Amino acid sequence: MKMKLVFIALLGMFFLNSCTAHKEMVQSQQEKIASLEQEVARLKLITEAKDLDLEALMGKLDEIKNVSVKNNRVVLPNAILFASGGTRVSEEGKQILDQLWDILVTVPQREILIEGHTDNVPIAQKDLEKFKSNWELSATRSLSVLHYVSKHANANPARLGAVGYGEFRPVGSNDTEEGRQLNRRVELVIGRSLE
Repeated sequence: MKMKLVFIALLGMFFLNSCTAHKEMVQSQQEKIASLEQEVARLKLITEAKDLDLEALMGKLDEIKNVSVKNNRVVLPNAILFASGGTRVSEEGKQILDQLWDILVTVPQREILIEGHTDNVPIAQKDLEKFKSNWELSATRSLSVLHYVSKHANANPARLGAVGYGEFRPVGSNDTEEGRQLNRRVELVIGRSLE
């Protein structure tokens, strides 16, 4: 009988300890959940603020002459940046890029990818030694823009990248001159935050 009472007392103590430990564990988990919810709310506010910053930035960029803005992309026609078949940034192109960069440096945490695009007209025979295809031409043009903007006083090379897509991402029909003009472009893609 004494053994039964000792066993029941021990079982009771074990049960009370288990309940207390369970309560402490539940409370600890609830505190962790509350802390995580606060962190999610904080990150959501930061993201919303960055989205508002990007929206304001794109509005400023859209005011620049000869530039069009679509979502997070700044579109520059090749005609204002380069001579036909050329890869050297024109004086007019430099002025526009300077205006763009004066605005883009105000958001130094954003990645910027410079994309080169062409129409589907094959490279002229005289230029085949320089460019095997429109890919090389578009890549060289995007690199020309990258090299020019990287010299801006507040440029950060770590946030820049360049790529050439050639004729493979058209925005207009290559069957018309108007469509081909739309396809010959450089786009600045304002990307993810690097913070």
